[in-house]
Parts: sequence; C-alpha cells; structure tokens
Amino acid sequence: AEVTWFHLLAVVVGNSVYAFGAMLATFLAGLTLGASWLTKRRSVTPLLAGRVQLAAAAMLALSLPLWEHVPYLFLMAGPHVTSFAGREAVRVLACAYMLLLPSGLLGVIFPMVLRLAPRNGRAIGRLSAINTIAAVTASLATGFVLLPRLGSRGTLVLLTLGTCVATLLLLKGRWRAAPLAVALITFAMPPWDIG
Repeated sequence: AEVTWFHLLAVVVGNSVYAFGAMLATFLAGLTLGASWLTKRRSVTPLLAGRVQLAAAAMLALSLPLWEHVPYLFLMAGPHVTSFAGREAVRVLACAYMLLLPSGLLGVIFPMVLRLAPRNGRAIGRLSAINTIAAVTASLATGFVLLPRLGSRGTLVLLTLGTCVATLLLLKGRWRAAPLAVALITFAMPPWDIG
C-alpha cells in the first residue's frame, strides 16, 4: 500500500525531497495514531482484529474514487497560495487527506497480531521476522511487478481484495458477509478518468 500510495501521490505532490518528506511523515503519523489507539485497549480479540481489518479493507475500497480528485486541492489552492510554506502545507494536506486514516488502520493490524500471539520471545521474533520479510518482498513485488503490470488502480484493487480475504480468516458468523460486500463494492467502483 505504501509503495502504491507514494507512487500515486508523487504524480500530484511532486517527487522533491519536501514532497517525499510530507508523504513519509503523514504515513508514519497514521501508523502512530493507530498504535496509540491500540495502547488504550486492554484486550485484543480475533473479532476486534477482524473488525479493524474490515475497516482497513473498506477504507481502501472507498479511497479508490478519491485518488483522481486529489489534484483539485492544488487547483483550488493555486490562485490563493503563493508562498513556499503555503504550497508545502497544501502538499501535506493532500497527503493527510489520502493517507492518514488508511495508514492508521493498516498500521494497527501488526501490533494486534503481536498482542494475540503467545507471550514468548520465540513467537514474537518469528512474527517480526515474517513481517519484515513480507514487507521487503511486497515492496519489491509492488514496485517491479504489480505496478508495471496492473497499474496503480489495479494494484490497489488487488490489495483491497487481499485485505478482504485476510478479514474472512478472522471473522466468523454473520460478520463474514461484510468483507464479501467490500469486495463487491471494490469491483463496482468506476475506473479513473485520467483524461
């Protein structure tokens, strides 16, 4: 998700060191907000983890049509914001608009998995190693395979559907219909108008 989001935002906010800093700071702020929310929870259950995963899938699906509207933030601000600081603030606003909530939801999932794991060093170490290997592999696969073959929107759709599958593994009973509904919504989203 992070690679694809940065790829999309770079088209709009630019690829300068300031733009990358704004994207990274917003993404890390989202992770921090998600983690701070989790610290206030005394207990974590698989159902709660499934609900958070479901919210992440829904947020990914609902953000799909928003991406083509991000440039309008700059069009609206253009005539009124002329200073360097003002333009950078618009970049940060665009990044926050698209990244803050989804990254917060995705960022809370791994800490939840750690809370659900057995309380021993071996289990925590194994999960951390798997997370690190998966993060590196997914970043490389996204940059070199998925984005060139599926494009940004296709990669986000695939990520949303993968999140729905992970949600199905965590939820039971009547809750299992929700990720299926999110998957259907994802397929129903109109294609981007890049003309």
